Amino acid sequence: MAQVRSTGRPEAFPASVTDRYLEAWTQPGAARGMLNWYRATRYGLLFGQPKDARIRVPVQIIWGQQDLVLEWGLVEASRALCDDVRVRAFEDATHWVDRKS
Repeated sequence: MAQVRSTGRPEAFPASVTDRYLEAWTQPGAARGMLNWYRATRYGLLFGQPKDARIRVPVQIIWGQQDLVLEWGLVEASRALCDDVRVRAFEDATHWVDRKS
């Protein structure tokens, strides 16, 4: 969890929060779902998106503008694939958007 703590505000990860993350991440299929988003992004960057690739269900993207890991261009690339998307960007949030963002 030290790596997670280093990417956010110091007070963002008390033990109660990291315990909940660990509980969620250890559920069956959770890690696969999280990694598939990154894989899909990489696949699209390397090979281009299929012409019919569309996300037709409503999507909400929550983004921390102080993210040290991902860049804003991923929001725009994701938005271009969605029929119905809402983006909520938090100016002071990092990669880990929390309630205080």
